[in-house]
Amino acid sequence: MCEPEVTAVEVNQRDLVDKVLARYPEEFTVFRELLQNADDAGAENFDVVFESTHAGCTSNGTTPGLNSVKIFRWLVKNDGAQFQDTDWKRLTKIAEGNPDERKIGAFGVGFFSVFSVTDKPIVKSNGKMVSIYYCGDQLFVKKEQQLNCDRDEWTVIEMELKQESTIPRIFELTRFLVTSVTFLANIPTC
Repeated sequence: MCEPEVTAVEVNQRDLVDKVLARYPEEFTVFRELLQNADDAGAENFDVVFESTHAGCTSNGTTPGLNSVKIFRWLVKNDGAQFQDTDWKRLTKIAEGNPDERKIGAFGVGFFSVFSVTDKPIVKSNGKMVSIYYCGDQLFVKKEQQLNCDRDEWTVIEMELKQESTIPRIFELTRFLVTSVTFLANIPTC
């Protein structure tokens, strides 16, 4: 029982997440973290989709180069085990970690790397969908409606970008991912 003169410590969750992310200096950290989570889920496939609002041609009829296409959202998908109730609960707890010490997500901060690129990730898995968002400096989780026809056998993480960007430099992203897969147990590297 708490003493009557005791004041609870407040945590600015936005600043806490930003400070944790500052320890991840690499540009593509979010992809590595989500790749490791997919591997922990036993995924055999991992997809990254860059979504653009622009059609395939510019106004003068030419096809733009990849570096000029504006991207507004990333989708990261994997075909590993679908989220169960315990997974959904862990998703809402920073730093609690994975109780299975054989898994990479032992520290419980990897998923939060998505906040380096988005302020409102949406997670879809096992027929459920949640959005995680800031209200002021605190994080909240909202269960969203997901239509049965929208049910995917894959776990999908949607990240509407904080600001439009271009497709990451493909050579550097590929090199980063190739280096990352050396630590995986399930996702094939060929």
